[in-house]
Amino acid sequence: MRKAALLILMFFIANAVTGQNVSIENGIDQIGSGYNPSLRVKIPHTEEKTLKKNWSKFLKENDAKVRKSRKEIKGEHTVINGLGSEMLEIYATFTNETEGMLMKVAFLKAGVFVSPSGDELYMKRIETIMYDFALKQSKEGVNKKLEAVNDQFKKEKKSQLKLIKNNERMAVDNENMKKRIESNENQIKENKDKIEQTKQNIENHSQSLELLRSKMNELK
Repeated sequence: MRKAALLILMFFIANAVTGQNVSIENGIDQIGSGYNPSLRVKIPHTEEKTLKKNWSKFLKENDAKVRKSRKEIKGEHTVINGLGSEMLEIYATFTNETEGMLMKVAFLKAGVFVSPSGDELYMKRIETIMYDFALKQSKEGVNKKLEAVNDQFKKEKKSQLKLIKNNERMAVDNENMKKRIESNENQIKENKDKIEQTKQNIENHSQSLELLRSKMNELK
């Protein structure tokens, strides 16, 4: 059981350090009540619950009113620092992937969804903001994995030390038992000799008693 747990732990560590990187690409996705230009953001080492929580926090920090549904998180009247004073409607969906999460995000500005063909420079600025956000989430995810691995390492180390101390204690107990066994064997041998001597003494006393009884009978 312990060996299996260690193998799982090693696999877990290997996955945490492989070349899984944040990536962003443009796309057209079903988001914001239709098929609209979006950013597809791959975020390794994160999980859905944490990502949604942190994305909602990001929106609120940028003055958004956050609305959540089963499929989307929408940030209304969002003013993102670094993008100017324009209010944005931001739509985001989240999909679990083997390595982490795929986040699709669409930005609506002045009634038009932002796209590279519409405003390439503005879109690049959005990509930078999203990349920074995604990288932060990925790093936090790795840190959580490292904390979990570190906790497991500490537990295994503690278990190892406990086993070593137990072995040392039992080794001492064994030595004491060996000495006790040796002492007992010597005592058993000594007792056997005493038993034989006592047996002889009993026979001698028995003979003496018989002799005395016969003498007593003669006196009558």
